[in-house]
Amino acid sequence: MIEALALRLAQRLKNAEPERTASVDVMKYSLIILLNLSFTILVIGLAGAVTGKFGQTMLGLAAFMALKFVSGGAHLRTALQCSVLSVVCMVAAPHIPMTEGWVRGTIAASIVLLLLFAPSGLKGHTRIPDRYFPLMKLASVLIVSLNFLWLSSTVAVVQFIQSAATIRIIKRG
Repeated sequence: MIEALALRLAQRLKNAEPERTASVDVMKYSLIILLNLSFTILVIGLAGAVTGKFGQTMLGLAAFMALKFVSGGAHLRTALQCSVLSVVCMVAAPHIPMTEGWVRGTIAASIVLLLLFAPSGLKGHTRIPDRYFPLMKLASVLIVSLNFLWLSSTVAVVQFIQSAATIRIIKRG
């Protein structure tokens, strides 16, 4: 459905400005990413509103996305899998009760994971030069450490999920 919509939009854009636009395939690819992201954010927001935790859900999503940007991490095989998992995690996070001690422990565990594995999966998938990877590790740790100021259980949960996604499992043989 999203691919068909992206193709129609790309074709319309190409027809409107044939000389000033990229190829239909390039625009379609970009539009698929944009539409998937927009749809996922919309569903997360609606689900957060339905569960009565809209603000916390969107806070968790923002914290997750900020950390994902600098820490990298695993990717699922399809955009649909990614969207479904994102919705489940972001909507569930505000409903997970945690004591202050558990929040602190979760933040600390996230920091350890990031120190060991971040940034992960970015080599060959980003235009960011490798020399900036240590700064991205530092930024990841700083982003997670900020939650020591607020002790948000929602932020701790989603950032732990993202931190765990940076773990690289090396397959042998």
